[in-house]
Amino acid sequence: MSLRIYRGDPLSLAAEVTLKVDGVVQPTLADVTVEASLLTPAGSRVDRLLVTPAGARSVLLEATGASTSKWPAGKAAIRLRLTMSDGQVVRSPLVQLDVVQEAG
Repeated sequence: MSLRIYRGDPLSLAAEVTLKVDGVVQPTLADVTVEASLLTPAGSRVDRLLVTPAGARSVLLEATGASTSKWPAGKAAIRLRLTMSDGQVVRSPLVQLDVVQEAG
């Protein structure tokens, strides 16, 4: 399944993040830096998304309409990069997107 995003429309996506470290679910993202990137199918970064904490284990991912208007139409993905206070980095699975240009 993939999400459909229209070029030029703002994006606002709430995500609950379950972070496991050595098999243990972390109760909060309080000491974690979360970054989000839009990637091409080849893995190249197209854009960074604004990430705002939205709860103990939730984040809000946002991009302005001006940003999404520059995204190439076609397949893309969002990946989160979580950096813990000790420097350990965990990457999320990809969230698949279809970036489309609406006709008219």
